[in-house]
Amino acid sequence: MEKRLKQSLGIDVSKLKLSLSLGFLTGKLEKEFISHEDVSNDLSGYKTLLKWLKK
Repeated sequence: MEKRLKQSLGIDVSKLKLSLSLGFLTGKLEKEFISHEDVSNDLSGYKTLLKWLKK
């Protein structure tokens, strides 16, 4: 895996769902994005996102 110089997390919150996307700037100054499927805006949705972020 190439070294990551910067990373950012974007979360879009609505009444019913949460959307999550991670962005990275690599050592070659290329942008990479990883997104997760939408989850419900409740406790089970938060737990799903936390598990994904810990990977």
